[in-house]
Amino acid sequence: MQNDDQSSIPQLENNFQDQELSSWIRDCFIQQFDIEKILYRLDYDKNIKKQLKYLNPTHQLFDYYYYLIQTMSEFVNTNQNIKKYLEYIVQSQSFQNQISERCHLIITQAESIDNLEYQIEQLFQIFFLLKDIDMNILKQSNISQIFTLQKIIEINFPECNYNALFQNFDQFLCLLQESAEMQKYNNIPSYPQPLEFIQFGGENKQMFGKTTNPFQSSLDNLFNVLREDYIYNIRNDINYLSEKGFYKTIDVYNIDLYQDIRLISFEINNFDILWKISLKQFNLDGRIIKLIDWNYSKKLQIGSLICITNVECHPLLFGIITHRSQKQDDYDIEQRINLQFRILGSKSQIMEFLNLLSQQTIFMECKTSMQAESLIYQLESIKKIKSLDYLYIFAQKNLFFEYSSSIFDIIHLNQKWPSLMSTLDEFQQKAIQYMVYEKLALIQGRPGTGKTYCAILAVRILIKSIYRKNLPIMIVCQNNHTLDYFLEKIIEYIPINQVARLGGSSESAIVQKCLFKTRSKIDFDQVEFQELKKCLHIIFNRLIQYDYIIDAQDITRFWPQLKDKLINDFLLKIDLNYSQIDDVAQNQVLNSWINVKQLSDSILQFETQLFKVHQYFQKEQIIEQIELNNIFGQQKKQSFNQQDQDQQTQNFSLQNESPTSPFEQFNSQNQNESNLHYNFKGIEKIQECLQDKTLNFWELNYNDICEIIKYLKYLKYQEDCLLFEKTYRKFQKMSQTLNDLNDSFDIKKLNEYEIIGVTFSDAAYYNNILTQLNSKVLIIEEADQVLKSDITTILANNIKRLILIGNQVDLEESLKRYNQKNIPLFRRLTQDTIVIKKKIPQVILSTQRRMEKRINDFVSIFYPKNDLVDKNLIQIRNKKGIIGLNSNILIFNHSQLEQIDSKSKENAEEAEMIFQMVQYLIQVGYKESQITILSIFQKQVQGLKKKFMNQNQQQVRVEIVDNYLGEENDIVIISLVINNNHHLYQKKKNQQKIKIAFSRAKLGLYVFGNFDQPLPLNVLIKNFRRLTFLEKILTLAQIKKCYSDTITLKCKTHGKQSYVQKSSDWFKFKAGCCDQVCNQNLDKCNHTCQEICHLGNHPENNCQEQCQRILQCRHKCQQLCRDQCTCTQMIYVTLPVCNHRALINCGQDPAEVLCLQDQEIQFLNCKHLIHYQCYQREDFLYKCQHACDCLLQCGHLCSKKCWEICQPCEQKCVKRRNCGHLDECQNLCYQSCSPCNQKITIQLDCGKHSIQQKCFQIQNHIIKEIQAPPFFLKSKIGSNYLIQIMQMLKNGQKEANFIFKQVEDYKCRNPCKKPRKCGHIFECKNFCSQECTPCEQVITLSLVCDHKYQLLCKDQHNFLQNQLPKDVYKILCQCQHQQNQLSFEACQSCRQIVMKYIGQNYQCQQVCNRKRQCHHIDPCINECGQKCSPCQYIIKKTLDCGHELQIECSSENLQCNKPCTKIRECLHYYPCSNYCSQPCSPCQVEILINLPCGHQKLVKCYTKENKQQRLVEKEQNCEYCQNYF
Repeated sequence: MQNDDQSSIPQLENNFQDQELSSWIRDCFIQQFDIEKILYRLDYDKNIKKQLKYLNPTHQLFDYYYYLIQTMSEFVNTNQNIKKYLEYIVQSQSFQNQISERCHLIITQAESIDNLEYQIEQLFQIFFLLKDIDMNILKQSNISQIFTLQKIIEINFPECNYNALFQNFDQFLCLLQESAEMQKYNNIPSYPQPLEFIQFGGENKQMFGKTTNPFQSSLDNLFNVLREDYIYNIRNDINYLSEKGFYKTIDVYNIDLYQDIRLISFEINNFDILWKISLKQFNLDGRIIKLIDWNYSKKLQIGSLICITNVECHPLLFGIITHRSQKQDDYDIEQRINLQFRILGSKSQIMEFLNLLSQQTIFMECKTSMQAESLIYQLESIKKIKSLDYLYIFAQKNLFFEYSSSIFDIIHLNQKWPSLMSTLDEFQQKAIQYMVYEKLALIQGRPGTGKTYCAILAVRILIKSIYRKNLPIMIVCQNNHTLDYFLEKIIEYIPINQVARLGGSSESAIVQKCLFKTRSKIDFDQVEFQELKKCLHIIFNRLIQYDYIIDAQDITRFWPQLKDKLINDFLLKIDLNYSQIDDVAQNQVLNSWINVKQLSDSILQFETQLFKVHQYFQKEQIIEQIELNNIFGQQKKQSFNQQDQDQQTQNFSLQNESPTSPFEQFNSQNQNESNLHYNFKGIEKIQECLQDKTLNFWELNYNDICEIIKYLKYLKYQEDCLLFEKTYRKFQKMSQTLNDLNDSFDIKKLNEYEIIGVTFSDAAYYNNILTQLNSKVLIIEEADQVLKSDITTILANNIKRLILIGNQVDLEESLKRYNQKNIPLFRRLTQDTIVIKKKIPQVILSTQRRMEKRINDFVSIFYPKNDLVDKNLIQIRNKKGIIGLNSNILIFNHSQLEQIDSKSKENAEEAEMIFQMVQYLIQVGYKESQITILSIFQKQVQGLKKKFMNQNQQQVRVEIVDNYLGEENDIVIISLVINNNHHLYQKKKNQQKIKIAFSRAKLGLYVFGNFDQPLPLNVLIKNFRRLTFLEKILTLAQIKKCYSDTITLKCKTHGKQSYVQKSSDWFKFKAGCCDQVCNQNLDKCNHTCQEICHLGNHPENNCQEQCQRILQCRHKCQQLCRDQCTCTQMIYVTLPVCNHRALINCGQDPAEVLCLQDQEIQFLNCKHLIHYQCYQREDFLYKCQHACDCLLQCGHLCSKKCWEICQPCEQKCVKRRNCGHLDECQNLCYQSCSPCNQKITIQLDCGKHSIQQKCFQIQNHIIKEIQAPPFFLKSKIGSNYLIQIMQMLKNGQKEANFIFKQVEDYKCRNPCKKPRKCGHIFECKNFCSQECTPCEQVITLSLVCDHKYQLLCKDQHNFLQNQLPKDVYKILCQCQHQQNQLSFEACQSCRQIVMKYIGQNYQCQQVCNRKRQCHHIDPCINECGQKCSPCQYIIKKTLDCGHELQIECSSENLQCNKPCTKIRECLHYYPCSNYCSQPCSPCQVEILINLPCGHQKLVKCYTKENKQQRLVEKEQNCEYCQNYF
């Protein structure tokens, strides 16, 4: 599989084949190049940045980087190019992979690393040496990992005293934090960076930019404030989790935790890599898991920011959720949550992500004030802007429409649109004039003053006035609901095909038709694009399957020193030179070392018999050297035979496993946890051993070889990670090209519309399109809630007119922190107009047009400014009380508390009270669409919606307040859910929502809540300014006497009042509130309603009285009053068609009456007499309808009408079948007979089984077998032949089966049950019609060694022929059992012969278990049939010299290896330097000897003649006489 994958992406692999740069960097380290040589090479290569970015991984690459950075950093201030090259290295994916891997190895293997402090210091130094490069580049690298390493070592290894080193870490972190003030906004990343979450205890400092820097530009401040706002709390919580851990009780508010991530799928769309995962709810701290209703939950929403990490918070990967289905099928079964996300940033981070999945993963959902994805898009849009001075642009420069007829027809509004102006007051007309004519217009007004209405009228006017080239008009709103409501109103006046809605979220059925999703075929190389996707899939499959095979080329590429060592050791051992082995032979030698296999002499250029020494290395030497050459420290003593058996067992188990997908295999193997990292300490020792010339690497322990191969596999895995990143980078470039082409097409299409609507969150996403449109007019609804940063992203240079619509009073800030830097532009313009030379046109709408007077009084306390009230509207609405209720406004107090086990609050009793009240209002005559229920809590809304859905009352609107902005209704019911002193109502955000909810009602407002007992009214009035928000509302309610713990119902007819305190009280009042008779006049009749008093209409169709009306025919109506009047008096009339008399109802039309008088007629041709009724005359006058009854040729009587033609016969066929069967024909008489479906039982050839076939199927086979024409069987001869065959089949005669021999369906398909000829009872796996499968019954033979030898019955003949002498085998073949094809076991004599020869002569291949003659228990490693291996048990033997020697039992080497202590023959006591078993070393004692000259000389004792040695006098010289002897 791997080979197939590699062959499919050759164009990518070729980039890694060039080893020139890797070799040069290795030479830099080995040969210690100076700075001049380094710069010469780097300056020479113009493509050095690209080559460094994806440098091929090799052994010791980290050390190469360290030397390169160390050498270059010394001269960084003397040469600008050096800084550039260092930045290239830091930004390279290869360098970052090396850092990530080195940090992880130190963390996971710290206990086994001897030079731990040195390794940590190297990681610190490699970054500290880079401190002089661009800090922004350094911060966006993976430098955070060294600080995480510091934290983990400090916590887990307190005994390590690295205080001085860690102090350097702290100082370096301070340096990085201080550099934040120097960074510009367009160099700061929009999404979070891991380094930001490295903080000193209790601190929460910015790492990128400073919001407190007074010297920053406005854009710097704006960008940093907006970015810091959404990161601040997340950074605080992640720091808290990093310090406290995940196993104690956790208290965080801005992060939701999950755990146990599993990878489900890997997908690639046209823009991103999408990871589909499953995860579980977090419970590592022992918390109780609460089940989530995913149909309504807001957890893990699309666009949310997520962070994936481990329990050490190392590393941190940030992403955005792209999909989370509401149907979580696995959640109910395994409590697993499925979702899809993409990783943020320009890199795929494939290596970090897969490494994290092999650990104990933590998944964090980070909560932000706005959708995180929208915030990031908004920040990216701000980075493209060069200037931010709105006031200067719109007030000082001449970029607005001039008052010229070239743009507008300057006609007064009252003249051109008098019908529009007739219903507007003075301020509304002024507002429309500003929006149409002014360059910048601010329209303010409280809820209900008609801001949206005026804006829609202004849009209508602008569309008619602006030239087509200046369209479309852009409308931007804060949320989807407001935008949909605005567009719905515009569509009433503008064709729907001229309105485009950008973004995919719309709950309005009308607006959904306007969603802009148009794409067109563009000129783009889809083939290459799809090929890149395919390549990414192939590489990813290799990564998760980790199916890597190491060969000689891999050693050469990844570890050239090891390759040289192996070849040198090999040639040295067998005494060869390089001239005798070429490159191909070298590769085979290396493959032999990898696979532990014997080589052939043919690979050498010169044949030699010495090469077989390799067999010695691999079979015996390795086994003997397990204890000696065990570099990795493993103690696994295992024979190669046993290893082979284990491998076979593993392969067998894999073959019998059911196939699983790569993702299931990846998850089941703990996501490659055992493969992803290597033995760091062991590989370091191997590197040291490479310098040891005395160690032969062909004598390494087999386990060490496996560890080296595992390391090489990891390097290959790392290479694939780099290849994936490089391919992903190419994919991104093509994706951006595709996106630009799509944007160009979209811009062209959007310019054809008149209106474009978009929310601010979607505007950030579509920023590139919106800023290039022809739009000259920008209208912003709810501008009071829009931050300056929001408008920044959409305010392009081509915008000439800006219209801001909102409410200036009591604005709510959207930012959690730092809001002083990013106030809404609407407020800034209304407050700072004095700084502008030309005052900005603005108008405040003050006429209330929505609310009833008492409701408006409540809304007025939210807005301190006085407003005007439309007296005509108020007078009309004051006359419209709420039917069935005593008051049109009520604040109802109850004592039921909310449920406390949920974040989103719910009050079930309050919900039931509201539900029953709505049922009452519907009964008294209100439509469902006239009632709206609002709450600020999603769970309360969900509960109420379920109630109304179960009642089939979907038109009752139940919404959270945010989804009802800009709308209104006759009756609004507000559910507060919680107590008025709850901390949630102290938040300005929730107070603003309550204000909005109060302003939505036109006729009736009812508020339900749990309120504390208020203070006396005089005390409340006196301290009104110091009261809380809800206390002010309750105070006003007491003043207006609309605060109560009961709801008062009032009978409109009789004036009787009733009271409701709890939900069950509503059932007492069906549709009214008194027990008297209604007596109300019914509509359109003089009767009165006699039912129990009820409210609502009294339609006439409910009247149960007798009708008293006189009809036009002068008869009295006999119907009920509710029924339509018709005369039921019976009268005789003459029917107009036939002139017969008939009795009918007076109110019945004679022309519609059917005449029932009997008539008869006789036809002349057939003489038939026909009777019929008068109304049937058209059917009987011209055609005889009598049955024909003529006898046909087939023998049937004609069943047709007399006037019809007799032939053909259409009765059922009763002809005799040619097969003789009585199966009923399904066709008509004139048709050919249908096939015979009579079932025939056919006895199969096996004689035991049978099948059933239909007669027509058998006939088809007969025709085919005898090759006769199809009509043959219909002839007399054919019929007789067919009947004969059928009879034979019926009788079970096999002679008839000849016609089925060639037909596969007629062969027996039952399992074979035939007895075997060999006599064994072994199940046959074939069908009954097939030849039996060979017998696999096991035959057991006893051997002399007491082992059992097993063979299969089917193999006995070959086995016996090979094992028995020919004469004996011939005797067996002539035996009767052989002639009967029985097994030799069936014959007693033959069995004895076999047992005798096999038992004595067969060489057993099982493991030997014979007792050794020496009685030692050392196991034999040879086969049972071989000679026992030498006993390796260590014994003590006393030698002749008296010493004891510890040797293996089988050893014959009895030479004493202890120092010699024998007495010399010369009797001198000079110590012997040899072993005891060797001859004594020469005695060095000096003695005097007599020379022939008579003199004496001092010589060594060993020169004296003895029994074994004579004196050589001629070699002596006399010092006195100078003579030689």
